[in-house]
Amino acid sequence: MINLFFERLSLSDDAIERYVEMYKNGRSKTFKIQKGTDRIIDGIHRYHAAKKAGVDYIYADVLDVPNSDLQALAY
Repeated sequence: MINLFFERLSLSDDAIERYVEMYKNGRSKTFKIQKGTDRIIDGIHRYHAAKKAGVDYIYADVLDVPNSDLQALAY
């Protein structure tokens, strides 16, 4: 189960749609999650796009980082 680390004030529908097209064209891009919590550190738009596109599996870089470093890694 994926946890959302950052609850963004808003998501970009344009960005999500671009990623949906990417997934539909057979391409993918990993996102970053925190080891042990499965929090998304980077890739929230890709996550939502994958759900929308019906993607079953996405590769993620699992990073073993403390909570204090999450904000810096998100950008």
